[in-house]
Amino acid sequence: MKAGIIATVLAILAGAIVPVQVGVNAVLDQQLKSPFFTSFIVFLVGAVGIFISFMFTQETIPTAVTVKASSWWAWLGGLLGALYILSLIILSQYINIGLLTILALAGQLVMAMIVDHFGWFGSTVNPITYLKVLGLVLIGVGIYLIKKF
Repeated sequence: MKAGIIATVLAILAGAIVPVQVGVNAVLDQQLKSPFFTSFIVFLVGAVGIFISFMFTQETIPTAVTVKASSWWAWLGGLLGALYILSLIILSQYINIGLLTILALAGQLVMAMIVDHFGWFGSTVNPITYLKVLGLVLIGVGIYLIKKF
């Protein structure tokens, strides 16, 4: 039970990083005047940070056999992450950070429900229910209210 609470709090904190990252990336983009180069810098700095963190762990580098045995499409996660960051950098020029964050979150929730419903990528099957759809509708109402006021 306690681990579930800690995981929930950490998930909320991880989510809280997104609007801060959007804002920081938007400032860098305003200064560099290139969303593609800004995205490159974001991922370069992130890769360096992850590499430094990796050096302080007990993890080992996967063997060539392990790497070769992985699914080709599983490697697309980095590309999808880059597309997400690039999209947010570009869209932050046109949509305020609060609205952009909730719109992106709505997209994430819709896709997460679809992924869970079908059990894609090895996730536990968790069917879409009327209450979950109601939750999405309420998020839509929230988006409307945030945009309107």
